[in-house]
Amino acid sequence: MKDKKSYIQFIIIASLGIINISLLFSLKSLSERKSIRDIRQEELRMMKQTQKELQERFNQTQTNEFVEQEARNKLNMAKEGEIVILMNKTSDKPSTTDGKSFSILQQWWRLFF
Repeated sequence: MKDKKSYIQFIIIASLGIINISLLFSLKSLSERKSIRDIRQEELRMMKQTQKELQERFNQTQTNEFVEQEARNKLNMAKEGEIVILMNKTSDKPSTTDGKSFSILQQWWRLFF
């Protein structure tokens, strides 16, 4: 009788141990899934923000003012009666009469000495 009782206790304790281990693995898996879900929610929030910004920019491009501004800036167009003046872009490098380039320090030196 005592052997049967201790055998039943052993089976109950072993079953509880297996259930406990299974529960721990489930909790770990749940925790990992929660962290993945949080990461995905943050990505979704960022993508929604980007979508909102792009939608606002798209709506801005659909206005007549934007089209007019782009035509003026990129296509050098003007309204009737306006005059477009085109200027050549100058080089940032200093030039000299003999075709050589000098640094700023050398130019100042030549200017004063």
